[in-house]
Amino acid sequence: MLLGGLNQPAKVQADNTGPWHQYSYSAPFTSMPFVSTDRMHEAGDEANIFLYNVVLSGNHSADGADTEGAMAIQGNSTIPAKNRNGGTSSFNYAGFFDGGQHGDGDTNSHPLNEKHRISLLLGGRIQKFYPDGADNKGHALVGGAATNGRNNGYFVVRKNALFGDNNWLQDEDHPVHTNGRIYHTDDFAADPRTVAMDDIFKRIFATQSDVQTQLDQLVGTEVGDPYIVDDDPYYVRSFWGWQADDDIEVPVYHSKADASTLIIKVPVRTGTTDTAYLPGFPSSAPPIKDKRIRRIIITTDAGKVIAADTNAGDKSRQVAEKTVYWLPKAKQVTNYGLKGSWLAPDEPEVNTTAENHFTEKYFKDMQCFSTALSGSVIAPLATVAWSGAHINGYLWAKDFQQSGGAEAHNFYTPPLEELIDMMLGVDKINADDQEPVKGAEFILSRKKGTTTEYLQSAAPEKWTTNRNNAKILTSDENGQIRVRLPQPKETYRYFFHETKAPNGFEPPKPNNQHEVSPGGTAGVSYVTTVSNTPVERLAVRFRKTNQFGTALPDVKFTLTSETHPVTVLESTSGPRGYVEFENVREGHYVLKELTSNAVGPTEWRVTVKVVGGQAHLYYRDGPLIETIKNKKRLSLRLTKVDAHDRLLAGATFRLHSTNGYDKTLPEGNQALSQFTFTGLEPGTYTLTEIKAPNGYEPLKKDIKIVVSDDLTQVIADGTGLTHQGLVFAYKIANKPVGVLPATGGWGSLPWFIAAGTCGFAAINVGVGYYGTQKRGRRK
Repeated sequence: MLLGGLNQPAKVQADNTGPWHQYSYSAPFTSMPFVSTDRMHEAGDEANIFLYNVVLSGNHSADGADTEGAMAIQGNSTIPAKNRNGGTSSFNYAGFFDGGQHGDGDTNSHPLNEKHRISLLLGGRIQKFYPDGADNKGHALVGGAATNGRNNGYFVVRKNALFGDNNWLQDEDHPVHTNGRIYHTDDFAADPRTVAMDDIFKRIFATQSDVQTQLDQLVGTEVGDPYIVDDDPYYVRSFWGWQADDDIEVPVYHSKADASTLIIKVPVRTGTTDTAYLPGFPSSAPPIKDKRIRRIIITTDAGKVIAADTNAGDKSRQVAEKTVYWLPKAKQVTNYGLKGSWLAPDEPEVNTTAENHFTEKYFKDMQCFSTALSGSVIAPLATVAWSGAHINGYLWAKDFQQSGGAEAHNFYTPPLEELIDMMLGVDKINADDQEPVKGAEFILSRKKGTTTEYLQSAAPEKWTTNRNNAKILTSDENGQIRVRLPQPKETYRYFFHETKAPNGFEPPKPNNQHEVSPGGTAGVSYVTTVSNTPVERLAVRFRKTNQFGTALPDVKFTLTSETHPVTVLESTSGPRGYVEFENVREGHYVLKELTSNAVGPTEWRVTVKVVGGQAHLYYRDGPLIETIKNKKRLSLRLTKVDAHDRLLAGATFRLHSTNGYDKTLPEGNQALSQFTFTGLEPGTYTLTEIKAPNGYEPLKKDIKIVVSDDLTQVIADGTGLTHQGLVFAYKIANKPVGVLPATGGWGSLPWFIAAGTCGFAAINVGVGYYGTQKRGRRK
């Protein structure tokens, strides 16, 4: 099944539609903060990927023509000074964003509905250039013609496009025009409800990622049954010339995951390692006319892809609404190749300056295939460069270069979302601060007439009339619940019912229900926002660190009341070491740390006091508790090396103390070069090399190791060791048997300390300096 999810909040009809039709055609522009609940048909529609004709994670460039549907460009859009033929460049973003009907082909290609409101969502800037001294500067025009009284498309930019030192949109020397109202994001001072541009794109790409995952699952690693036409397996042609051997017959298979999906895996061209040529269908082809077939996925693992002959007429709705070109590994996609050979060109980057790289000089060596591609192109890593032809469907790519009149058509076809199984969901938020809330429980019901059924299982889909058997759905750390279901064959109304509020929030109202019935086109995912009001509660918190002040996450504590019976609270320190207990009351408690490897107390008698409406935690008859700094036992790691700092294996060491510590390493017969003595408490220790590696002399004298009472220092023969974390490391060098010691003797050993509990790398400043000096003398 092909699945997808829209991360959007509740349905909110805009209260005031008047500003939709107000616009400033050219600079200076006026703008308002973009508030989704005021401007969109459903709050969150700005992140509905299916409302955009073209979605780019990178940059865009064009030297003429238009896209006929909306665009979402995360980077910049560049209109170079000159077009392919040397004239002044102009471009129209969402040129048919007016709800009109423009001929038989366009009537079915550009239908708008009340959800379509943004013509251009731009994360970067428009860079409009023109030739020096030109009287006609051309234009970059956003939105459709204002001819029919409908919304001509919002132009949504970041706040800094209009205000501040780099307000590029207000630059009258670079002619950007708009037929629709301008709104800006990220203006939280003007309106806290303003949407963040980065968040919009994050949600757009989350949906794209969902779709791509489902495409991968449909394609799979194994093919299904062959697609049969007139009792024979059906094939399409991938070709790159007109000679007898210039093509490959590619079989068409059913997807193993969904028999209503056909899979066409296009291999690379014979004699190349990285180039594939896309096949396609005319509208009369059997898979297009076959009502059993919901979608056709044409895919390849090639890094370079050429649309040489996609076999479909311009604006073929019948082909477009079934066909998806899934190109997950493609880095470039073109509708042209090198003349003669048809090989893939070395494609330049999309234009980012006044200079146009895609000129007649560039194309004179190219064979351009002016066939229209009908279907959606999903190539998330690719630069798509198109020359003089059309892409009739959605385009999701990294970069997009339009040259010589190339366009993206079919604003609302193919209706890819109709091919995506239904997704319903909840966004759970805190009513006070709108932050997501984890741990709310819901069930999902559907109603038709007087019959109510409850979701018992989503995969496989199963419903029950017994509410007690309903599946419990719990909001995650992002406050989200997402349920993906196959398209229903009948019309239902869907409702989420909250059965349990998250901890610390008021319980849900009895018989609550939150409708999520998809409106209009089946398959458009729908999410409702449900808020909970936190209960008034008191909380205490402190920070957990070790003796060095380093935060300790994931340490569990309990707080047991001695005043209020059977009250045991639990909490675990977070990433920055903070521990918080909620729902406390004044009184006496016992605080206990459930840990190991600690020296000193792990249990304290404490008191909760409420001052000025705030709860505070004190030691019993003592000071306020802000940090609990427990001492952790230390480790000493030895590294055995030779005179050249190379690891030596085979030594045996003993570390013992009058405090009862006594350990010899290695414990078995292993030949080790590193030895870690763990669990060191305060005291004086003796380190003895019992056995040296074969061919090396052992240390002549024991080494005195002192661990300080506060467990913050380790001293070796009077030299304090540096530390990082709880692990102290000590490098010991041996001399070969029969070798006289150098000046200073082998007893003058370097000391080194480093941190970590694993992956320790020993670096000795002293040894490095000593070795450099000796090498210098040899020079």
